[in-house]
Amino acid sequence: MAEERIQFRLKVCPHQSTRPNGQHTERALLPTQGNQTMHYPLRHSRTRAFRALGFLSLILCHAPPATAQVSFSIDRSSPTMGLPDSFGGAPITPADILAPATASGTPDYGPLPTPGTSIPEAMLGLTGADFHELDALSYGQDRCFDINNQGESNPFGLHFSVDEYALGVPGGAPDVASEAAVADACADVFMSPLGPVPSPPLPGINTGAIDGDGLPSGSGYVYPGLGLIEGTTATNSDDLDALDMESTFPGMDFPPGGVYFSLDTSFVDPLTGAAHSATAIGQGVVGGDILVAPAPGVFTIYAPAPLLGLDIVAGPDSDDLDALILWENGDGDYSPSHDIFPWLSGGDMVLFSVRRGSAVIGMPDSLFGIPICEGDILMPPVFGGAGSPFPAIFIAAENLGLDTARTGAIQFSDDLDAADYVFQAPDLIANKYCQCDVTAPAPCANYDASAGCRNSTGLGGLLEASGSSSVSGILAMTASQLPTGQPGLLFIAPSAATIPFRDGLLCATGTLRRLSIAISGGSGSMSFSGVVAMTAATGVTIMPGETWYLQTWFRDPTGPCGTGSNLTNGVGVLFW
Repeated sequence: MAEERIQFRLKVCPHQSTRPNGQHTERALLPTQGNQTMHYPLRHSRTRAFRALGFLSLILCHAPPATAQVSFSIDRSSPTMGLPDSFGGAPITPADILAPATASGTPDYGPLPTPGTSIPEAMLGLTGADFHELDALSYGQDRCFDINNQGESNPFGLHFSVDEYALGVPGGAPDVASEAAVADACADVFMSPLGPVPSPPLPGINTGAIDGDGLPSGSGYVYPGLGLIEGTTATNSDDLDALDMESTFPGMDFPPGGVYFSLDTSFVDPLTGAAHSATAIGQGVVGGDILVAPAPGVFTIYAPAPLLGLDIVAGPDSDDLDALILWENGDGDYSPSHDIFPWLSGGDMVLFSVRRGSAVIGMPDSLFGIPICEGDILMPPVFGGAGSPFPAIFIAAENLGLDTARTGAIQFSDDLDAADYVFQAPDLIANKYCQCDVTAPAPCANYDASAGCRNSTGLGGLLEASGSSSVSGILAMTASQLPTGQPGLLFIAPSAATIPFRDGLLCATGTLRRLSIAISGGSGSMSFSGVVAMTAATGVTIMPGETWYLQTWFRDPTGPCGTGSNLTNGVGVLFW
Protein backbone atom coordinates (compact mmCIF):
# COMPACT_ATOMS: atom_id res chain seq x y z
CA MET A 1 0.00 0.00 0.00
CA ALA A 2 2.84 2.43 0.87
CA GLU A 3 4.53 1.85 -2.47
CA GLU A 4 1.26 2.36 -4.28
CA ARG A 5 0.66 5.60 -2.37
CA ILE A 6 4.11 6.96 -3.24
CA GLN A 7 3.56 6.18 -6.88
CA PHE A 8 0.46 8.34 -6.97
CA ARG A 9 2.00 11.12 -4.87
CA LEU A 10 4.65 11.66 -7.53
CA LYS A 11 1.95 12.63 -9.98
CA VAL A 12 1.40 16.37 -9.99
CA CYS A 13 -1.05 18.85 -11.33
CA PRO A 14 1.32 20.54 -13.79
CA HIS A 15 2.22 24.19 -13.94
CA GLN A 16 -0.34 25.56 -16.39
CA SER A 17 0.73 28.09 -18.95
CA THR A 18 -0.43 28.69 -22.45
CA ARG A 19 1.68 29.10 -25.51
CA PRO A 20 0.50 31.45 -28.28
CA ASN A 21 -0.80 28.40 -30.16
CA GLY A 22 -3.03 27.51 -27.22
CA GLN A 23 -1.09 24.41 -26.15
CA HIS A 24 -0.31 23.94 -22.49
CA THR A 25 3.24 23.62 -21.27
CA GLU A 26 4.21 21.58 -18.24
CA ARG A 27 6.88 22.12 -15.64
CA ALA A 28 7.92 19.15 -13.52
CA LEU A 29 7.64 19.82 -9.80
CA LEU A 30 9.07 17.70 -6.99
CA PRO A 31 6.75 16.13 -4.42
CA THR A 32 6.63 17.74 -0.99
CA GLN A 33 8.44 16.10 1.90
CA GLY A 34 8.55 16.28 5.66
CA ASN A 35 5.68 18.01 7.39
CA GLN A 36 4.60 19.98 4.35
CA THR A 37 2.11 17.36 3.19
CA MET A 38 0.33 15.01 5.57
CA HIS A 39 -1.53 11.86 4.63
CA TYR A 40 -4.82 11.46 6.42
CA PRO A 41 -5.44 7.78 7.33
CA LEU A 42 -8.23 6.02 5.51
CA ARG A 43 -11.47 5.84 7.46
CA HIS A 44 -12.98 3.41 5.01
CA SER A 45 -11.86 0.93 2.40
CA ARG A 46 -11.60 1.82 -1.28
CA THR A 47 -11.45 -0.40 -4.29
CA ARG A 48 -8.35 -0.57 -6.45
CA ALA A 49 -10.58 0.17 -9.42
CA PHE A 50 -11.37 3.57 -7.92
CA ARG A 51 -7.64 4.25 -7.38
CA ALA A 52 -6.88 3.35 -10.97
CA LEU A 53 -9.15 6.15 -12.08
CA GLY A 54 -6.60 8.54 -10.62
CA PHE A 55 -4.64 8.57 -13.86
CA LEU A 56 -7.75 9.94 -15.63
CA SER A 57 -8.05 12.72 -13.03
CA LEU A 58 -4.40 13.62 -13.39
CA ILE A 59 -4.85 14.12 -17.10
CA LEU A 60 -8.01 16.18 -16.65
CA CYS A 61 -6.27 18.58 -14.25
CA HIS A 62 -4.85 20.35 -17.29
CA ALA A 63 -6.99 19.10 -20.17
CA PRO A 64 -10.45 20.53 -20.86
CA PRO A 65 -13.27 18.05 -21.47
CA ALA A 66 -14.26 17.53 -25.07
CA THR A 67 -17.99 17.84 -24.44
CA ALA A 68 -19.04 19.64 -21.28
CA GLN A 69 -22.38 19.77 -19.49
CA VAL A 70 -23.53 22.03 -16.70
CA SER A 71 -24.55 20.15 -13.55
CA PHE A 72 -26.36 21.89 -10.71
CA SER A 73 -28.84 21.56 -7.88
CA ILE A 74 -31.42 23.93 -6.41
CA ASP A 75 -32.39 24.49 -2.80
CA ARG A 76 -35.52 23.25 -1.05
CA SER A 77 -37.36 26.59 -1.24
CA SER A 78 -37.19 26.68 -5.04
CA PRO A 79 -40.53 26.53 -6.91
CA THR A 80 -39.14 23.89 -9.29
CA MET A 81 -39.06 21.44 -6.36
CA GLY A 82 -41.51 18.60 -6.95
CA LEU A 83 -42.01 19.30 -10.65
CA PRO A 84 -41.44 16.30 -12.96
CA ASP A 85 -37.94 16.36 -14.37
CA SER A 86 -37.67 16.43 -18.17
CA PHE A 87 -35.57 13.26 -18.51
CA GLY A 88 -37.61 10.70 -16.59
CA GLY A 89 -40.61 12.49 -15.09
CA ALA A 90 -39.58 11.95 -11.46
CA PRO A 91 -40.30 14.75 -8.97
CA ILE A 92 -37.24 16.96 -8.57
CA THR A 93 -35.66 17.03 -5.10
CA PRO A 94 -33.08 19.44 -3.63
CA ALA A 95 -30.46 16.65 -3.57
CA ASP A 96 -30.87 15.71 -7.25
CA ILE A 97 -28.11 16.74 -9.65
CA LEU A 98 -29.79 18.43 -12.61
CA ALA A 99 -28.86 19.39 -16.16
CA PRO A 100 -30.47 21.61 -18.83
CA ALA A 101 -33.08 19.75 -20.87
CA THR A 102 -32.12 21.52 -24.09
CA ALA A 103 -31.45 19.90 -27.45
CA SER A 104 -27.70 20.45 -27.03
CA GLY A 105 -27.61 19.72 -23.32
CA THR A 106 -26.13 23.17 -22.76
CA PRO A 107 -27.71 26.47 -21.64
CA ASP A 108 -29.92 28.11 -24.27
CA TYR A 109 -32.32 31.01 -24.73
CA GLY A 110 -35.81 30.57 -23.29
CA PRO A 111 -38.50 29.59 -22.96
CA LEU A 112 -36.98 26.31 -21.81
CA PRO A 113 -38.27 23.03 -20.40
CA THR A 114 -37.82 22.11 -16.75
CA PRO A 115 -34.31 20.72 -16.11
CA GLY A 116 -33.75 16.98 -16.13
CA THR A 117 -32.29 14.85 -13.36
CA SER A 118 -28.92 13.47 -14.44
CA ILE A 119 -27.98 11.93 -11.07
CA PRO A 120 -30.87 11.27 -8.64
CA GLU A 121 -30.17 11.63 -4.94
CA ALA A 122 -30.39 7.86 -4.39
CA MET A 123 -27.23 7.44 -6.48
CA LEU A 124 -25.38 9.55 -3.90
CA GLY A 125 -26.20 6.99 -1.20
CA LEU A 126 -28.59 9.21 0.74
CA THR A 127 -30.98 7.12 2.82
CA GLY A 128 -34.15 7.59 4.81
CA ALA A 129 -37.34 9.49 4.13
CA ASP A 130 -36.08 12.75 5.58
CA PHE A 131 -35.72 15.80 3.39
CA HIS A 132 -32.28 15.84 1.73
CA GLU A 133 -30.49 18.92 0.42
CA LEU A 134 -27.23 19.09 -1.55
CA ASP A 135 -25.04 22.10 -0.78
CA ALA A 136 -21.91 21.70 -2.93
CA LEU A 137 -20.83 19.66 -5.95
CA SER A 138 -17.69 18.67 -7.85
CA TYR A 139 -16.62 15.69 -9.93
CA GLY A 140 -13.04 16.04 -8.69
CA GLN A 141 -11.76 17.17 -12.08
CA ASP A 142 -11.91 20.94 -11.70
CA ARG A 143 -9.21 23.09 -13.23
CA CYS A 144 -6.16 23.69 -11.03
CA PHE A 145 -5.19 27.23 -10.11
CA ASP A 146 -1.66 28.23 -11.01
CA ILE A 147 0.68 30.36 -8.94
CA ASN A 148 -0.42 33.96 -9.64
CA ASN A 149 -2.27 32.64 -12.73
CA GLN A 150 0.92 32.73 -14.79
CA GLY A 151 0.22 32.43 -18.50
CA GLU A 152 -3.52 33.07 -18.05
CA SER A 153 -4.77 34.22 -21.45
CA ASN A 154 -8.45 34.64 -20.53
CA PRO A 155 -9.08 35.59 -16.90
CA PHE A 156 -12.82 34.78 -16.81
CA GLY A 157 -12.48 31.15 -15.68
CA LEU A 158 -14.07 31.48 -12.24
CA HIS A 159 -17.84 30.91 -12.26
CA PHE A 160 -20.13 31.16 -9.24
CA SER A 161 -23.66 31.68 -7.97
CA VAL A 162 -25.10 33.58 -5.02
CA ASP A 163 -28.18 33.18 -2.85
CA GLU A 164 -31.39 35.20 -2.95
CA TYR A 165 -30.18 37.79 -0.42
CA ALA A 166 -26.97 38.81 -2.22
CA LEU A 167 -26.63 42.46 -3.24
CA GLY A 168 -23.41 42.67 -5.23
CA VAL A 169 -21.33 45.76 -5.90
CA PRO A 170 -22.61 47.73 -8.94
CA GLY A 171 -20.35 47.37 -11.95
CA GLY A 172 -21.28 46.74 -15.56
CA ALA A 173 -24.66 45.09 -16.07
CA PRO A 174 -25.55 42.29 -16.21
CA ASP A 175 -23.88 41.46 -12.90
CA VAL A 176 -24.89 40.34 -9.42
CA ALA A 177 -25.96 43.87 -8.50
CA SER A 178 -28.14 44.45 -11.58
CA GLU A 179 -29.78 41.03 -11.41
CA ALA A 180 -30.27 41.08 -7.62
CA ALA A 181 -32.13 44.38 -8.02
CA VAL A 182 -34.75 42.58 -10.13
CA ALA A 183 -34.74 39.31 -8.10
CA ASP A 184 -32.93 37.30 -10.79
CA ALA A 185 -29.45 36.79 -9.33
CA CYS A 186 -30.04 33.63 -7.29
CA ALA A 187 -30.84 31.45 -10.34
CA ASP A 188 -27.93 32.76 -12.41
CA VAL A 189 -24.26 31.90 -12.81
CA PHE A 190 -21.74 34.74 -12.92
CA MET A 191 -18.07 34.86 -13.84
CA SER A 192 -15.22 37.03 -12.59
CA PRO A 193 -11.79 37.86 -13.97
CA LEU A 194 -8.95 36.67 -11.78
CA GLY A 195 -5.70 38.37 -10.96
CA PRO A 196 -2.92 36.84 -8.89
CA VAL A 197 -4.00 34.30 -6.27
CA PRO A 198 -4.14 34.01 -3.31
CA SER A 199 -5.65 37.46 -3.07
CA PRO A 200 -6.72 39.72 -0.19
CA PRO A 201 -9.78 41.97 -0.63
CA LEU A 202 -9.49 44.10 -3.77
CA PRO A 203 -12.37 45.65 -5.76
CA GLY A 204 -13.50 43.28 -8.49
CA ILE A 205 -16.24 42.79 -11.04
CA ASN A 206 -18.47 40.01 -12.31
CA THR A 207 -20.74 39.50 -15.28
CA GLY A 208 -23.63 37.21 -16.14
CA ALA A 209 -22.63 33.90 -17.73
CA ILE A 210 -25.71 31.66 -17.47
CA ASP A 211 -29.26 32.81 -16.79
CA GLY A 212 -31.87 30.98 -14.78
CA ASP A 213 -34.63 30.90 -17.40
CA GLY A 214 -32.91 32.26 -20.54
CA LEU A 215 -35.49 35.05 -20.89
CA PRO A 216 -34.96 38.83 -20.63
CA SER A 217 -34.67 39.81 -16.99
CA GLY A 218 -36.07 42.91 -15.38
CA SER A 219 -32.70 44.54 -16.03
CA GLY A 220 -33.29 44.13 -19.77
CA TYR A 221 -30.49 41.62 -20.36
CA VAL A 222 -30.80 38.11 -21.71
CA TYR A 223 -28.28 35.28 -21.85
CA PRO A 224 -28.55 31.47 -22.22
CA GLY A 225 -30.42 29.76 -19.39
CA LEU A 226 -30.97 26.48 -17.55
CA GLY A 227 -34.76 26.19 -17.50
CA LEU A 228 -35.15 27.38 -13.91
CA ILE A 229 -37.98 29.55 -12.61
CA GLU A 230 -37.31 33.25 -12.07
CA GLY A 231 -40.27 34.87 -10.36
CA THR A 232 -41.10 38.45 -9.52
CA THR A 233 -39.33 38.21 -6.16
CA ALA A 234 -36.28 36.30 -4.98
CA THR A 235 -38.39 34.21 -2.62
CA ASN A 236 -40.45 32.76 -5.51
CA SER A 237 -37.43 32.12 -7.73
CA ASP A 238 -35.22 29.05 -7.92
CA ASP A 239 -31.96 29.28 -5.99
CA LEU A 240 -29.07 27.50 -7.73
CA ASP A 241 -27.28 25.76 -4.87
CA ALA A 242 -24.44 23.61 -6.31
CA LEU A 243 -22.55 23.75 -9.60
CA ASP A 244 -20.09 21.91 -11.84
CA MET A 245 -19.57 23.57 -15.21
CA GLU A 246 -17.57 21.05 -17.22
CA SER A 247 -18.89 17.65 -16.25
CA THR A 248 -18.51 14.97 -18.89
CA PHE A 249 -19.09 11.24 -18.68
CA PRO A 250 -20.60 10.30 -22.05
CA GLY A 251 -22.45 7.02 -22.22
CA MET A 252 -22.23 6.56 -18.44
CA ASP A 253 -24.93 6.92 -15.82
CA PHE A 254 -22.42 7.82 -13.12
CA PRO A 255 -19.13 9.76 -13.24
CA PRO A 256 -16.18 7.35 -13.34
CA GLY A 257 -14.28 9.43 -10.77
CA GLY A 258 -17.20 9.67 -8.37
CA VAL A 259 -19.22 12.62 -7.09
CA TYR A 260 -17.89 14.97 -4.39
CA PHE A 261 -20.48 16.92 -2.43
CA SER A 262 -21.58 18.33 0.90
CA LEU A 263 -24.93 18.23 2.68
CA ASP A 264 -27.03 20.84 4.42
CA THR A 265 -26.39 21.74 8.04
CA SER A 266 -28.79 21.98 10.99
CA PHE A 267 -28.16 25.45 12.43
CA VAL A 268 -30.50 28.44 12.08
CA ASP A 269 -29.93 31.03 9.35
CA PRO A 270 -29.30 34.27 11.27
CA LEU A 271 -30.78 36.37 8.46
CA THR A 272 -34.08 34.54 7.99
CA GLY A 273 -34.47 32.85 11.39
CA ALA A 274 -35.24 29.54 9.64
CA ALA A 275 -33.47 26.29 10.47
CA HIS A 276 -31.67 24.46 7.70
CA SER A 277 -32.70 20.94 6.67
CA ALA A 278 -30.18 19.01 8.86
CA THR A 279 -29.57 16.62 5.96
CA ALA A 280 -25.95 16.08 7.02
CA ILE A 281 -26.75 15.10 10.61
CA GLY A 282 -29.48 12.80 9.33
CA GLN A 283 -26.89 10.96 7.26
CA GLY A 284 -24.39 10.66 10.12
CA VAL A 285 -22.04 13.42 8.92
CA VAL A 286 -21.79 17.20 9.38
CA GLY A 287 -22.34 20.12 7.04
CA GLY A 288 -18.63 20.93 6.88
CA ASP A 289 -17.58 17.49 5.64
CA ILE A 290 -16.72 16.89 1.99
CA LEU A 291 -18.27 13.59 0.96
CA VAL A 292 -17.66 11.34 -2.01
CA ALA A 293 -19.86 8.77 -3.72
CA PRO A 294 -17.26 6.58 -5.51
CA ALA A 295 -20.00 4.40 -6.98
CA PRO A 296 -23.79 4.59 -7.19
CA GLY A 297 -25.63 4.17 -3.92
CA VAL A 298 -22.82 4.66 -1.40
CA PHE A 299 -20.95 7.63 0.04
CA THR A 300 -18.18 8.16 2.56
CA ILE A 301 -16.29 11.07 4.08
CA TYR A 302 -13.54 12.37 1.81
CA ALA A 303 -12.37 15.36 3.88
CA PRO A 304 -13.63 15.76 7.48
CA ALA A 305 -14.57 19.28 8.53
CA PRO A 306 -11.76 19.72 11.13
CA LEU A 307 -9.09 19.05 8.49
CA LEU A 308 -10.54 21.98 6.51
CA GLY A 309 -10.33 24.28 9.53
CA LEU A 310 -14.08 23.97 10.15
CA ASP A 311 -16.14 23.06 13.25
CA ILE A 312 -13.31 24.34 15.46
CA VAL A 313 -15.13 27.35 16.92
CA ALA A 314 -18.40 25.78 18.08
CA GLY A 315 -18.10 22.04 17.51
CA PRO A 316 -19.67 19.56 15.07
CA ASP A 317 -22.04 20.90 12.41
CA SER A 318 -21.41 24.52 13.35
CA ASP A 319 -19.94 25.31 9.90
CA ASP A 320 -21.64 24.58 6.58
CA LEU A 321 -19.55 24.09 3.43
CA ASP A 322 -21.43 25.88 0.67
CA ALA A 323 -19.36 25.90 -2.55
CA LEU A 324 -16.70 23.47 -3.74
CA ILE A 325 -13.87 23.52 -6.30
CA LEU A 326 -11.90 20.28 -6.15
CA TRP A 327 -9.20 18.43 -8.04
CA GLU A 328 -8.47 14.93 -6.71
CA ASN A 329 -4.85 13.89 -7.16
CA GLY A 330 -5.71 10.33 -8.14
CA ASP A 331 -5.14 8.30 -4.98
CA GLY A 332 -8.77 8.53 -3.87
CA ASP A 333 -7.84 9.91 -0.42
CA TYR A 334 -7.72 13.44 0.89
CA SER A 335 -4.11 14.41 1.60
CA PRO A 336 -4.16 17.41 3.97
CA SER A 337 -1.47 20.00 3.46
CA HIS A 338 -0.60 23.36 4.97
CA ASP A 339 0.94 24.59 1.71
CA ILE A 340 -0.81 27.23 -0.38
CA PHE A 341 -0.54 25.23 -3.63
CA PRO A 342 -0.34 21.56 -2.58
CA TRP A 343 -1.77 20.40 -5.93
CA LEU A 344 1.38 21.60 -7.70
CA SER A 345 3.40 19.08 -5.70
CA GLY A 346 1.14 16.05 -5.85
CA GLY A 347 -1.56 16.99 -3.34
CA ASP A 348 -5.26 17.69 -3.73
CA MET A 349 -6.85 21.05 -4.57
CA VAL A 350 -9.70 21.73 -2.15
CA LEU A 351 -11.35 25.16 -2.24
CA PHE A 352 -14.68 26.00 -0.65
CA SER A 353 -16.92 28.63 0.91
CA VAL A 354 -19.04 28.58 4.06
CA ARG A 355 -22.69 29.47 4.46
CA ARG A 356 -24.03 32.48 6.32
CA GLY A 357 -24.33 31.61 10.02
CA SER A 358 -21.27 29.37 10.11
CA ALA A 359 -19.32 29.81 13.34
CA VAL A 360 -16.03 30.34 11.49
CA ILE A 361 -17.34 33.54 9.88
CA GLY A 362 -15.58 36.50 11.46
CA MET A 363 -12.60 34.44 12.56
CA PRO A 364 -9.16 35.53 11.26
CA ASP A 365 -8.12 33.54 8.23
CA SER A 366 -4.77 31.75 8.45
CA LEU A 367 -3.12 33.58 5.53
CA PHE A 368 -3.99 37.29 5.76
CA GLY A 369 -5.43 37.42 9.27
CA ILE A 370 -8.64 39.13 8.13
CA PRO A 371 -12.20 38.11 9.12
CA ILE A 372 -13.63 35.27 7.03
CA CYS A 373 -16.95 36.03 5.31
CA GLU A 374 -19.65 34.15 3.41
CA GLY A 375 -18.45 35.17 -0.04
CA ASP A 376 -14.80 34.17 0.33
CA ILE A 377 -13.31 31.21 -1.53
CA LEU A 378 -11.31 29.44 1.16
CA MET A 379 -8.69 26.72 1.38
CA PRO A 380 -7.61 24.56 4.34
CA PRO A 381 -5.42 26.29 6.95
CA VAL A 382 -1.91 27.23 5.81
CA PHE A 383 1.37 27.63 7.69
CA GLY A 384 3.52 30.73 7.53
CA GLY A 385 0.71 33.27 7.31
CA ALA A 386 -1.36 34.78 10.11
CA GLY A 387 -1.02 31.65 12.24
CA SER A 388 -4.69 30.96 12.96
CA PRO A 389 -6.14 27.42 12.83
CA PHE A 390 -8.93 28.52 10.51
CA PRO A 391 -9.23 28.28 6.71
CA ALA A 392 -7.16 30.60 4.54
CA ILE A 393 -8.73 33.09 2.13
CA PHE A 394 -7.72 32.04 -1.38
CA ILE A 395 -9.93 34.57 -3.23
CA ALA A 396 -11.66 37.28 -1.22
CA ALA A 397 -15.34 38.00 -1.88
CA GLU A 398 -14.59 41.58 -2.88
CA ASN A 399 -12.51 40.32 -5.81
CA LEU A 400 -15.70 38.73 -7.18
CA GLY A 401 -17.66 41.98 -7.04
CA LEU A 402 -19.59 40.87 -3.96
CA ASP A 403 -20.70 43.05 -1.06
CA THR A 404 -19.22 42.23 2.34
CA ALA A 405 -19.41 43.30 5.96
CA ARG A 406 -15.68 44.00 5.71
CA THR A 407 -16.14 46.83 3.23
CA GLY A 408 -19.79 47.87 3.45
CA ALA A 409 -22.29 48.94 6.08
CA ILE A 410 -24.11 45.60 6.04
CA GLN A 411 -24.51 42.92 8.69
CA PHE A 412 -24.25 39.90 6.40
CA SER A 413 -21.94 39.52 3.43
CA ASP A 414 -23.16 38.17 0.09
CA ASP A 415 -23.36 34.37 0.30
CA LEU A 416 -21.43 32.40 -2.32
CA ASP A 417 -23.69 29.42 -3.10
CA ALA A 418 -21.61 27.52 -5.66
CA ALA A 419 -18.39 27.87 -7.65
CA ASP A 420 -16.26 26.25 -10.34
CA TYR A 421 -13.01 27.07 -12.12
CA VAL A 422 -13.26 26.13 -15.78
CA PHE A 423 -10.78 25.32 -18.52
CA GLN A 424 -12.74 26.90 -21.34
CA ALA A 425 -13.42 30.50 -20.34
CA PRO A 426 -15.61 32.21 -22.94
CA ASP A 427 -13.72 34.12 -25.61
CA LEU A 428 -16.71 36.38 -26.17
CA ILE A 429 -18.49 38.07 -23.27
CA ALA A 430 -21.50 39.80 -24.80
CA ASN A 431 -25.16 39.99 -23.84
CA LYS A 432 -28.18 41.27 -25.72
CA TYR A 433 -30.34 43.84 -23.94
CA CYS A 434 -32.99 46.47 -24.68
CA GLN A 435 -35.32 44.08 -26.51
CA CYS A 436 -38.61 45.68 -27.47
CA ASP A 437 -40.94 43.49 -25.39
CA VAL A 438 -44.28 44.61 -23.95
CA THR A 439 -42.57 46.26 -20.99
CA ALA A 440 -40.53 48.53 -23.28
CA PRO A 441 -41.66 52.02 -24.36
CA ALA A 442 -42.17 51.01 -28.00
CA PRO A 443 -42.98 54.17 -30.02
CA CYS A 444 -46.15 52.76 -31.60
CA ALA A 445 -46.69 49.44 -29.78
CA ASN A 446 -44.44 47.81 -32.40
CA TYR A 447 -43.16 45.14 -30.02
CA ASP A 448 -40.73 42.30 -30.68
CA ALA A 449 -39.63 40.52 -27.52
CA SER A 450 -36.49 39.02 -29.05
CA ALA A 451 -34.99 41.99 -30.94
CA GLY A 452 -35.43 45.72 -31.52
CA CYS A 453 -38.86 47.23 -32.14
CA ARG A 454 -40.74 45.84 -35.14
CA ASN A 455 -39.80 47.35 -38.50
CA SER A 456 -41.34 47.06 -41.99
CA THR A 457 -40.26 43.39 -42.26
CA GLY A 458 -42.65 42.47 -39.45
CA LEU A 459 -39.68 41.70 -37.18
CA GLY A 460 -37.35 43.76 -35.06
CA GLY A 461 -33.78 44.42 -36.10
CA LEU A 462 -31.49 41.90 -34.39
CA LEU A 463 -27.91 42.78 -33.41
CA GLU A 464 -25.56 39.95 -32.40
CA ALA A 465 -21.86 39.72 -31.56
CA SER A 466 -19.32 37.13 -32.69
CA GLY A 467 -15.58 36.62 -32.47
CA SER A 468 -13.66 37.69 -29.38
CA SER A 469 -14.11 40.44 -26.82
CA SER A 470 -10.41 40.44 -26.05
CA VAL A 471 -8.95 43.88 -26.72
CA SER A 472 -6.41 42.12 -28.93
CA GLY A 473 -9.03 40.01 -30.71
CA ILE A 474 -11.50 40.63 -33.52
CA LEU A 475 -15.05 41.47 -32.45
CA ALA A 476 -17.68 41.43 -35.19
CA MET A 477 -21.28 42.65 -35.06
CA THR A 478 -24.08 41.49 -37.37
CA ALA A 479 -27.43 43.24 -37.75
CA SER A 480 -30.19 41.16 -39.38
CA GLN A 481 -33.97 41.20 -39.89
CA LEU A 482 -33.64 44.61 -41.58
CA PRO A 483 -35.43 46.08 -44.61
CA THR A 484 -33.40 45.35 -47.75
CA GLY A 485 -31.20 47.85 -49.53
CA GLN A 486 -31.11 50.38 -46.72
CA PRO A 487 -28.14 52.10 -45.06
CA GLY A 488 -27.26 51.45 -41.45
CA LEU A 489 -24.79 52.76 -38.88
CA LEU A 490 -23.04 50.88 -36.07
CA PHE A 491 -22.30 53.03 -33.03
CA ILE A 492 -20.82 52.48 -29.57
CA ALA A 493 -21.27 54.27 -26.23
CA PRO A 494 -20.15 53.87 -22.61
CA SER A 495 -23.62 53.64 -21.02
CA ALA A 496 -26.84 51.72 -21.56
CA ALA A 497 -30.28 53.31 -21.96
CA THR A 498 -33.85 52.56 -23.07
CA ILE A 499 -35.16 55.73 -24.72
CA PRO A 500 -37.88 55.91 -27.43
CA PHE A 501 -36.27 57.17 -30.63
CA ARG A 502 -37.74 57.17 -34.16
CA ASP A 503 -39.47 53.79 -34.67
CA GLY A 504 -37.36 52.09 -32.01
CA LEU A 505 -35.39 52.41 -28.78
CA LEU A 506 -32.07 54.13 -28.25
CA CYS A 507 -30.16 51.60 -26.15
CA ALA A 508 -26.76 53.28 -25.77
CA THR A 509 -25.97 56.72 -24.47
CA GLY A 510 -23.15 58.94 -23.28
CA THR A 511 -20.68 60.06 -25.91
CA LEU A 512 -21.79 58.13 -29.01
CA ARG A 513 -19.05 57.02 -31.39
CA ARG A 514 -20.07 56.29 -34.97
CA LEU A 515 -18.05 53.29 -36.10
CA SER A 516 -19.10 52.22 -39.60
CA ILE A 517 -21.79 52.53 -42.28
CA ALA A 518 -23.11 49.60 -44.33
CA ILE A 519 -26.00 48.69 -46.68
CA SER A 520 -28.36 45.87 -45.77
CA GLY A 521 -28.49 44.46 -49.31
CA GLY A 522 -30.82 41.71 -50.45
CA SER A 523 -30.34 39.63 -47.31
CA GLY A 524 -31.59 42.34 -45.01
CA SER A 525 -28.41 42.16 -42.95
CA MET A 526 -25.12 43.98 -42.51
CA SER A 527 -21.88 43.06 -40.76
CA PHE A 528 -19.12 45.07 -39.11
CA SER A 529 -15.75 43.62 -38.09
CA GLY A 530 -12.98 44.97 -35.88
CA VAL A 531 -14.89 46.92 -33.24
CA VAL A 532 -11.82 47.67 -31.10
CA ALA A 533 -9.88 49.05 -34.07
CA MET A 534 -12.86 51.06 -35.32
CA THR A 535 -13.33 52.57 -31.86
CA ALA A 536 -9.63 53.43 -31.66
CA ALA A 537 -9.99 55.28 -34.97
CA THR A 538 -12.46 57.62 -33.23
CA GLY A 539 -9.85 58.49 -30.60
CA VAL A 540 -11.01 56.12 -27.84
CA THR A 541 -8.99 53.14 -26.61
CA ILE A 542 -11.02 50.28 -25.17
CA MET A 543 -9.30 48.88 -22.07
CA PRO A 544 -9.62 45.42 -20.46
CA GLY A 545 -12.38 45.33 -17.86
CA GLU A 546 -14.50 47.98 -19.59
CA THR A 547 -18.07 47.36 -20.74
CA TRP A 548 -19.23 49.12 -23.92
CA TYR A 549 -22.66 49.15 -25.54
CA LEU A 550 -23.29 48.77 -29.28
CA GLN A 551 -26.35 49.30 -31.46
CA THR A 552 -27.23 49.73 -35.14
CA TRP A 553 -29.45 52.47 -36.56
CA PHE A 554 -30.99 51.85 -40.00
CA ARG A 555 -33.35 53.55 -42.46
CA ASP A 556 -36.85 52.15 -42.79
CA PRO A 557 -38.94 54.36 -45.12
CA THR A 558 -42.11 52.26 -44.70
CA GLY A 559 -41.74 51.49 -40.99
CA PRO A 560 -44.80 51.08 -38.74
CA CYS A 561 -44.43 54.38 -36.86
CA GLY A 562 -43.72 56.53 -39.92
CA THR A 563 -40.51 58.23 -38.74
CA GLY A 564 -38.34 56.70 -41.48
CA SER A 565 -35.78 54.87 -39.34
CA ASN A 566 -35.40 52.35 -36.54
CA LEU A 567 -32.79 50.62 -34.37
CA THR A 568 -31.79 47.10 -33.42
CA ASN A 569 -31.57 45.83 -29.87
CA GLY A 570 -28.39 46.68 -27.97
CA VAL A 571 -25.43 44.43 -27.14
CA GLY A 572 -23.27 45.00 -24.08
CA VAL A 573 -19.69 43.74 -24.41
CA LEU A 574 -17.27 43.22 -21.55
CA PHE A 575 -13.74 43.46 -22.92
CA TRP A 576 -10.80 41.59 -21.40
